[in-house]
Amino acid sequence: MPYAVLRSPQAPRFVGRQDELDALTAALAAPPSVVFVEGEAGIGKTRLVHEALGRAPAGRRALLGSCLPLREPFPYGPVVDLFRGLGDALPAPLNPVCGALRAHVPELAAALPPAPEPPTDHRAAQHRLFRAVRALLEALGETVVVVEDVHWADDGTRDLLRFLADAPPPGLSLLLTYRREDLPGDGGLPLGRAHRCPPGTTEVRVPLLPLGPAAVRELAAAMAEGADITDELAAELHRRTAGIPFVLEETVRALAARGARGRALDTDTLEAMPVPALLQEATADRLAQLSPDAAEAVRAAAVLRVPAEEELLAAMLDDAPHTDPHPDPRPGPPRGAGCAHPADGTPAPARDPSLGNASRPALPGDAAPRTHLPRPALPGPSRTDGSRTDGTFADDSLADLLGADVLGAGPGHPYRPAPVRALAPSRTDPGTDPASGQQPSRGRRPGPGRSPRPGSPTGTDPDAGADGPGVRGPGGGGRAVAAVREALLAGMLHEQDEGRYGFRHALAQQAVYAMLPGPDRHQLHRRALTALARRDPPPLVRLAYHARMSGDWRAWYRHCEQAAEAAHDMGDTALAVELLEELLSDDRMPADERGRLAARLSREAAVGLAHRRATGLLRRVLRDARLPAGLRGEIRLNLGLLLNNQAGRYQEGRADTETAVAELHERPALAARGMAALAMPGWGDQPRSTHEKWIARAEELVAGETDGALRLAVRGNHLALLMSCGSPAVWRQAETLLAQGGTVAERRQVARACGNLADAATCLGHYAAARRYRREGRRLAVEYGAPYLENIVEGTALRLAWYTGRWDGLAERARAALGVVRGVSSVAADAHLVLGLLASARGEWEEAEARLRDAGLADPANAPANILAAASAAMARLRTACGDPEAGCAEALRAVARIRRKDIWTWAADLAPMAVAALVRCSRHEEAEALTAEFGEQLAGRDAPLAAAAHLACQGVLATAAGRGAEAAATFTAARAAYAVLPQPYSAARAGEAAARNRLAFGDAAAAAQLAAAAEEFGALGAVRDAARCRSVLRRSGTATPSRRGRRGYGGRLSPREGEVARLVSLGRTNREIAEVLFLSPRTVEQHVARVLRKLNLTSRSQVPAHHPAFGAAGPAGDHPGA
Repeated sequence: MPYAVLRSPQAPRFVGRQDELDALTAALAAPPSVVFVEGEAGIGKTRLVHEALGRAPAGRRALLGSCLPLREPFPYGPVVDLFRGLGDALPAPLNPVCGALRAHVPELAAALPPAPEPPTDHRAAQHRLFRAVRALLEALGETVVVVEDVHWADDGTRDLLRFLADAPPPGLSLLLTYRREDLPGDGGLPLGRAHRCPPGTTEVRVPLLPLGPAAVRELAAAMAEGADITDELAAELHRRTAGIPFVLEETVRALAARGARGRALDTDTLEAMPVPALLQEATADRLAQLSPDAAEAVRAAAVLRVPAEEELLAAMLDDAPHTDPHPDPRPGPPRGAGCAHPADGTPAPARDPSLGNASRPALPGDAAPRTHLPRPALPGPSRTDGSRTDGTFADDSLADLLGADVLGAGPGHPYRPAPVRALAPSRTDPGTDPASGQQPSRGRRPGPGRSPRPGSPTGTDPDAGADGPGVRGPGGGGRAVAAVREALLAGMLHEQDEGRYGFRHALAQQAVYAMLPGPDRHQLHRRALTALARRDPPPLVRLAYHARMSGDWRAWYRHCEQAAEAAHDMGDTALAVELLEELLSDDRMPADERGRLAARLSREAAVGLAHRRATGLLRRVLRDARLPAGLRGEIRLNLGLLLNNQAGRYQEGRADTETAVAELHERPALAARGMAALAMPGWGDQPRSTHEKWIARAEELVAGETDGALRLAVRGNHLALLMSCGSPAVWRQAETLLAQGGTVAERRQVARACGNLADAATCLGHYAAARRYRREGRRLAVEYGAPYLENIVEGTALRLAWYTGRWDGLAERARAALGVVRGVSSVAADAHLVLGLLASARGEWEEAEARLRDAGLADPANAPANILAAASAAMARLRTACGDPEAGCAEALRAVARIRRKDIWTWAADLAPMAVAALVRCSRHEEAEALTAEFGEQLAGRDAPLAAAAHLACQGVLATAAGRGAEAAATFTAARAAYAVLPQPYSAARAGEAAARNRLAFGDAAAAAQLAAAAEEFGALGAVRDAARCRSVLRRSGTATPSRRGRRGYGGRLSPREGEVARLVSLGRTNREIAEVLFLSPRTVEQHVARVLRKLNLTSRSQVPAHHPAFGAAGPAGDHPGA
């Protein structure tokens, strides 16, 4: 049962138009002025005008009028409406010429002078009327006159407005709004001719463009009343609405209503929503205005879903009836632009697209074309073939396959639609049609108040030729040309690329498709199938889609499998996986075919990113007892790899892999692949010895194997295990591996090995080698079509950037990675870890804790072991910094126990110094000494420079705790040098801070300068909390903070410290919380907040987020310098 969407009488927050509002406000404050506000329907012209009027100087009168979309507009109607309510406000005496207004505004007759003698010439009468309007406005003094929707003005009103704009009274501000695409004529001139203001008159032209992504998110968050609008959801809202405020508001209202009924506010909910009701109504109304052939062309384009050539649309129309099979039962003027009026046979102007009824506002267009084809989103009842009546599928269907031309990998290739080229205005021009989202051609149908050209019922040039403007290409015949031309001029279709016609956005297409009755829909899909089948090479994915939607199951099966094979050959893993998922989800598939397809799907999915649907389908196939053991083992093996690598379900994935190895006793090559996978040390908490046993068994099985890809897979995993453990001999063997492989399968295995080696080298501190492996792995993954491997190396790159101090833009990269991988566990863990460290640096403890939990702490059994160790170290530091050292110590010791079980101590480089510091902080000195000794013993003979530097830091912590200041300073200085050579500048700065603080304790004169230098290093990195800690120590010691640059003034700009305070204020932190983060007194913070508000010209700290949403840079947190 549908629910009504309640509309609040309060307008949403005004966002994204500050510059435009400032321009309007300045113009209204400097009369005489003429202001033009241009923008498409729903772009926010009226809202901007009212916001500007609200900021107008006190005492200024505002007169508002609006042109209406009437068939025959009232002469001077908008201007007459301006004066009706003046009544007693008219000054006296008035210029006698004002009497000419008596006949037009009888409501003011008592206050107006006597009417003058009527002139005999109508031009003189018009001139007298114009003078009367100007004289009355001059008498009113400082006045703002607003006339909206000037594109609908009659000729007389337009002449009058031009008269006022050419010589405005001294106190007049004339503000006009219009849509350029609906202006009469081809010049796009709001006043009918070029206008230039006279000297002394302020003129401002304000074009309104769609809101950007940030403004879309802000408006959506304000309307959703506190609901979380994620980056992903905000981006999808921006794509679907094109940033047009009216459409965004309608969409968010509907989305929020669904959220109130228990559904999450996410992209899945957004994609499952029907077209907003007002847009659906306007589309139906606009479609009803077309001739039968043009309407059929629009319906054919909706069924095709992707931009189509004229020839294809012509083929879709060949068998269509020449009369409308569904005549419009509604009363009213005949449909079609310029059709004959029933009464007198004269051409009737086209009904304006914005009108569904006289009281409803015009609907703006929707989102610009997406950079990839959208997942079908409209809900609808399922049919027996698994499809829905709206063209989507009941089982989470073809996603982005609509219109994919697999074998013709040109502009029509799936996920890569051709760029949009508007027929008339460019995408940056305002002018979106309300119903369809199209920007109409300059040669458009006549609107209210204007007449079509003689001999051209649609208002286009009768001599334009057979193809007409914008319709090119050899095929289609006269009927198709005329139909497509009419649809283009009506704004229902849009030219994209060269000679390809479709909808500007998915919602317009969905609205038309949803109106198709079942028989018509099936017939159009059959026509599309027939037309596309004639192409060479055949567009297999499009054929598969139309076959399924027309009910031809056998043709769908044939085309779908052929398309999956072609996608595999092209290296398009995502497309191949989705096609195979679609086939495997159909219950009519024979059992023997199901097993074969499941094996293919398992192979493809193992090197892709998508995993949620594939894992369920493969698990269902494995339940079939009729499946042969060898085939079952292969499917289960790849399912285990999918669960481990992509899904992060290590326990389940390991169990499946071990079972698969047993099932594959007659297929030793595949069994060896499973054993090699079980040798990867990052999977779960199995000890190193177990991994070594598995890799030894795998090496034994492939000793005589001729499959080069298999040998490389096993060898690559063995080298990754050796490098993770810090084997000094592994480097030469790794270089040999990188040069091997000639086939696609072999080079994919080299790419995978590079990704694993980059990860291992990062954990060791061999950052130059890690970067090299990462570059080579990414190159190979892209070249040989392995998207999972491509993203694995990106996850490693995020940690590399963190460790090596390249933090600029790192948070944005991490969030972008999360948006791309969509749940691929290892990459997501990398991104969450980095975001957690950044949040800690900003003092955002709740955010940091949530991110660290997402990095693996929420489910340690299913987290990458090396990432888990680093996340535990960060969490222990966070707990200690927040005043709970016991909790920090407990977290660190849990992580140490996991490392001890795993027996790969090179992964304790982040953890060990923090664990030792936590033990010392809790007065557990003997345990701290034992852990330091154990750490050192386990590193003996290992090539692990990062862990070696960390061991020096552990020793420095112990020396500091024992009161051996000089020894501690020397040890931390050595640790600093060891970190710096890697380089790992943040850890180097922490070790330098610890050395300086020890020297400060025993009175070393150079200590203050060293501590100040550490503060500078932290500041340069963006580690503002650490920098603040250093300065706090200097203040407490009574030492002034040295500065190399001297104190500078910032004038009206925020100083760095004020920027840090403003950032924390924008996050909702109290003064006391800010003081704790920045090591300041609450009183000092209060003074900083006052300066921030004064410099930003704000009155309340609640206004800070809207004016300065982001402050400062990210950096790690922690309060023990040696940790």
